[in-house]
Amino acid sequence: MQWVSWTTLTSFLPFSVFLTRPVSGEEKQLERIDFQREARHYIHVGLLWLGRILQFCTALGLLFASAALIYALMYHLIMPTRCHDQEIYFDYGNHAHLVRDYDRKLNLTLPTAKLDLLEPHRHWKSHTEVDARKKGLLVAGVKYDLFVELNVPESSVNYKIGMFMIYTHVQTAGGKMTLASSARPVIVRETNSLIRLVQRGVWFFPHLLSLSEPTQRIWVPVMIGYEENKKSPLTNVKIVLNHPEIQIYSAKLTIIAQLTGIPYLMYNWSIATAFLFILNIAFFEALLVLIVYGFYNLPNSDAYEVKEECERDMEEVGRIHGIKEETIAHIEVEDILYETDALDATDPGEHTQNMEPKVEKNIVATAFECDGKIEN
Repeated sequence: MQWVSWTTLTSFLPFSVFLTRPVSGEEKQLERIDFQREARHYIHVGLLWLGRILQFCTALGLLFASAALIYALMYHLIMPTRCHDQEIYFDYGNHAHLVRDYDRKLNLTLPTAKLDLLEPHRHWKSHTEVDARKKGLLVAGVKYDLFVELNVPESSVNYKIGMFMIYTHVQTAGGKMTLASSARPVIVRETNSLIRLVQRGVWFFPHLLSLSEPTQRIWVPVMIGYEENKKSPLTNVKIVLNHPEIQIYSAKLTIIAQLTGIPYLMYNWSIATAFLFILNIAFFEALLVLIVYGFYNLPNSDAYEVKEECERDMEEVGRIHGIKEETIAHIEVEDILYETDALDATDPGEHTQNMEPKVEKNIVATAFECDGKIEN
């Protein structure tokens, strides 16, 4: 590559007469032609490099896109659903006041909620048959923590009840088999009357506008470390309160997976883990592409030996006809084949600058023979 001369560049400037010596119109025309030739050359080189950069960026984008797709698939296969939430609606049955006030015999029922984790609606009971073989919601082999959240009013009834129990039973489909049970005590905490008076004074206007109510949220860990079994998946949960008069605004069951190892990193450091995994996957993909490319494009040992033998034959032909070794060293099989096409198309005398036509044809014949050996 040759740089454009200063004279050629300044010849196109309007004040070039002050920078260069006076030139004739013919010289200026020659310089203009030279500049155009150099400009076309640089434009060609620039477009070539631009195409290579675009090819590199496209290959890099496809590499990282495929790596991200592989990581997303791996995340879907490895990572269990972190949290399952379901609203709880207790069935109070025969109210305690009915049993107490009426003489007729009524069975006292406790507030009970039966949850089916496989129901898509989850807010009402379907009476269609449930397939017991249906796959469970949780992932087998993963440990889960079960929590019940109670939103209770700070009422005199709840304060009077004091301590009550919450019973939890996890069951298979249709409640046919109980997998685990637990009992946890719950209490509505009663604060000092003076503190309660100050709190109600602070929250007077929100309570007056019905923006908030004096409530307590009780978070009860009913089961910790329950491990899902593939043969007996957890599909139903039964929750019972042992006091029939407990007042509850709302309740919710929450199932949280205990993540360890790679799933723990994927969940708690999702961005950093995804970056490292995608980078490593892209590296191994690039390494695999290089191995495949080398397997199909790099010459084997036999081809290398044949090539060395052909080079020795060409050197022998050149030595017999008195051609220098430097000239033979720069002659490649592809170049000679191209030169042969040129000899067939034009006059051979125009292409014999450093050797005679007879000598060149001998080398070309040797090159043809070598090329046939390499291909075989």
